[in-house]
Amino acid sequence: MEIHGVHKTPRPHVSKVVPFTVNPTWNAEMYVVTMLETERERCILHVSVFDHNDILPDELVGEVHIHLGDLPTGIHNHVSRLFPITTSSSRRRRRATPSSTPCPQVELAFDIITQSVKDDTIQLEAWEHQRYSIIRREWSKDFLRLPPKDPYPWTSTDNHLPIGGFHMSDTTATAPTGFVSRVGWVYDVRLGDDNGWQYARCFNGPWRRQDSFTMQVRKRLWINSCTKVPSPSFFRTVPVNAAAADSS
Repeated sequence: MEIHGVHKTPRPHVSKVVPFTVNPTWNAEMYVVTMLETERERCILHVSVFDHNDILPDELVGEVHIHLGDLPTGIHNHVSRLFPITTSSSRRRRRATPSSTPCPQVELAFDIITQSVKDDTIQLEAWEHQRYSIIRREWSKDFLRLPPKDPYPWTSTDNHLPIGGFHMSDTTATAPTGFVSRVGWVYDVRLGDDNGWQYARCFNGPWRRQDSFTMQVRKRLWINSCTKVPSPSFFRTVPVNAAAADSS
């Protein structure tokens, strides 16, 4: 799942593998993207559906291209729609289906949240990378190949920081002026396994949430959520009962 048409292209989102079914259901998958309203009007969401294979490369079943500008606007406006999947040419050639066979579809739900003011929260990000050693039978950044064959052990997409480094401190920034970090740097478990890792055969993907004997590399996202420091007048105007409620 990937969005095209925004000034800064968001990272693609890869869902977990649902095994042993031709009608998979994903209940906890979310792809969160922040963009301007003018960008949304021209953005296209590309959804690719794959048939997973533990040995051979995953086979492309088909694709859906959704114009986000056609979706209703509003705040928390939950929209659920069925979209027909355009089957890949290779799959059509190998699997001729009768005309009576229903067209494959994918159901997606959207929450369009619009904001007219600047967000009071920003998120700093850094990626950690490791490679598996068959001889040592363990994961480590020490087994990575030198760039550009493999990424650096730590990388960042922040244009104001080095593109990569051998230590986390090489690619992480402190909270910007006027913001304070909530809990510091933590890995994001929403994207991978219980420790945040995503696995693949190579760093080009596709990425999976679970490790297997075919996986050779892994990565995980570290995030640092920073909140804007309230102005002094905020503390003078907050009622006592509201402050107590916020602390509960």
